[in-house]
Amino acid sequence: MSAARPRFASVVLDVDSTVAGIEGLDWLAGRRGTDVAVRVAGLTDRAMRGEIALEQVYGERLALIRPTRDEVSALAQEYVRAVAPGARELIAHCREAGVRTALVSGGLREAREARHAVPSTMNERGARCRAAGGRKVSTDWAVPWRRLAEAIAAARLAADEAGVQQAVTYGHAGNGHPHQNFIARDAAELAQLEQVVERTLRTVIGMGGTVAAEHGIGKIKRKWLPLQLTPLQRSAMAAIKRELDPKGIMAPGNVL
Repeated sequence: MSAARPRFASVVLDVDSTVAGIEGLDWLAGRRGTDVAVRVAGLTDRAMRGEIALEQVYGERLALIRPTRDEVSALAQEYVRAVAPGARELIAHCREAGVRTALVSGGLREAREARHAVPSTMNERGARCRAAGGRKVSTDWAVPWRRLAEAIAAARLAADEAGVQQAVTYGHAGNGHPHQNFIARDAAELAQLEQVVERTLRTVIGMGGTVAAEHGIGKIKRKWLPLQLTPLQRSAMAAIKRELDPKGIMAPGNVL
């Protein structure tokens, strides 16, 4: 019997905080002392808040650090020392299955553009479906990284059995935290996809995972929170929100 054909011809993995447990630019900045490290961290934070364009922040951080060739070579060795448990085995398995595997750093322009083009493209596709009652449906779940492959397989099975198009999956494999983006073309498909997501989240929680790992619970995902937290836990969160924001002016309608 011939081996099963792999689902993907190629896989691109981000080295920083995924294949390896460090952020390359942060590591380089740390070699310049506390002042540079703090300034680089501040630029990163501002970029994440949308105050600085991503295409601008990389150049500004590198201008502060000005790494030498020897330091970049040292960073390469640090990546090897900080490789995530299981990453070598995962890459070897992909290659044995005939899947081309590429490793990139987020500081490379081409990799950065490709990575951020995914959510941008999905947002545009989802926006075109709003008139028909559809939209983008995204997930933010995470599981213990050793169970990531199992969780993704379960998510794909849920979509297959529901007869919906598979999600575009990307994100943070190194900490068991992928993003799945579906496109609901109309209201009926939106209801189907939300059932698929709920089935996936129940599986994720059963694996010791969480319904939200990075972007928190705001408005759209708040209906999934009871799958993971008890009424008492949710009441405690609401009490914290009221204490910090008694007038409800910070992100109105969000859980936190």
